[in-house]
Amino acid sequence: MDDQALKEYFKFDDADLAANRNGTLTEKQKQKLIQEKKSDKSFGIGCGIAGALLFLGIASIFPIVYIPMGLHSLQEGDMGGAIGSFIAAGVWALIWGGIGIGSAVWGLKSGSKDNSKVILKTAVGPINLVGVEHTGEHGHTYIEHELHIGKEEFDVDEDVAGFMMQGDPYAFYFIENADGTGKNVMSAERLTKG
Repeated sequence: MDDQALKEYFKFDDADLAANRNGTLTEKQKQKLIQEKKSDKSFGIGCGIAGALLFLGIASIFPIVYIPMGLHSLQEGDMGGAIGSFIAAGVWALIWGGIGIGSAVWGLKSGSKDNSKVILKTAVGPINLVGVEHTGEHGHTYIEHELHIGKEEFDVDEDVAGFMMQGDPYAFYFIENADGTGKNVMSAERLTKG
């Protein structure tokens, strides 16, 4: 087992590991979490605003085209054509406008979600590396790699099989949001068998 490969993969050092063993995070780890949360907030808000602008833009296209057509039909005395154009424009605007407003609400809500309460947890035991085959939307298959230790599961790259042996005992120190989401490995160590 290459300790350096483990440190590089999960991005921690000896000071991080020592603090995590004692149930705390280092200042460096706390700063990293703050930066990640700021980035996540900005991304959520940015996606919400971009989605709102896109969908509200789409919502405005149909009325711009169909309202003049309805007015023209009205001038020519075609009441049915005018009403149909106005209804089509209104329905289009309501559907896409609603999606735009929903997108804005989602972005603002996800961007303002408070994930500042994290809990440092430990998982200890033999590891089980598994590849889980999934079928994509268009029928193609792909494999996601997971590392299981006790009741915990972490997504990993297949590279971990090059420096972590199946069945070896490890201790994983990870954080999780207070609501049970957002698991993130902070450090890990191989334990001696015994």
